[in-house]
Amino acid sequence: MEVEDDFQSDDEQYMTITDDPAGNIPTIKLSQEIKARIRKPWRRSLITKLIGADFSVNRIIPRLNGIWRPKGKIETIDLTNGFFTVKFSVEDDYRKALEQGPWFLGTNYLSVQTWTSNFNPHVRSISSMAVWIRLNSLPLEYFDREILTMVGK
Repeated sequence: MEVEDDFQSDDEQYMTITDDPAGNIPTIKLSQEIKARIRKPWRRSLITKLIGADFSVNRIIPRLNGIWRPKGKIETIDLTNGFFTVKFSVEDDYRKALEQGPWFLGTNYLSVQTWTSNFNPHVRSISSMAVWIRLNSLPLEYFDREILTMVGK
């Protein structure tokens, strides 16, 4: 990619475009101000993944509205590989979805994490999650922190 000689010096503080040494891939470098501006709209967004099911955006939106009951609007974007970004218009709705889980859609666990820049759904995996274990008919004396911690590990 060619960069014209009359590229304004004022513009250079925001964005520069240079050629890759190999010659085919241009590199665009953004200033911290530009990065902050383009990331700001995503500050009330979550990255979610439904474990054990594959839902389209059209199927997941009503289910998210059902479990979270947001006061404001939510927008959902399919990131591929089972990941979705959910953007909230109201801070309280965002906090509720992030902090008041765990969340399930039917019997499937909904992994919820804060939005991060440069998220790549093709290289990201879920490394840990909250699980619910039902111990039917466990005698009462075994409901002890130490015993239950051993079972959980």
